[in-house]
Amino acid sequence: MLVPQTAAILRNFLGYLGRPTLKTVRTSPGVMDCKNLNEILRDELMRSALTEDLWRYLEVVYVDKRGLNLRNDIAHGLLASNVFNRNMADRVFHTLLALSLMRATKPKGETI
Repeated sequence: MLVPQTAAILRNFLGYLGRPTLKTVRTSPGVMDCKNLNEILRDELMRSALTEDLWRYLEVVYVDKRGLNLRNDIAHGLLASNVFNRNMADRVFHTLLALSLMRATKPKGETI
């Protein structure tokens, strides 16, 4: 359950950065779909908003085929049930803790 919620958190953050969170569907003109985690993490503004270490960590855990690739493997049903263990849960929870350290900063002279 936490993997799609992590994607939603990052999608909301992308919107907070002023980037669109939706994309057009190539095969259906006029239809919009949410950006997936691969697209969110590969957005240049998102990458620059995260620290290099955090960005790489999220990439390896969720979308990089050389890493855990959790988002893609879970979404496509490629993981055996024994993979869903305490170690994997700890890793996902750790990414959420790392994301919770992000703070919005306001430009000088503005109040939020």
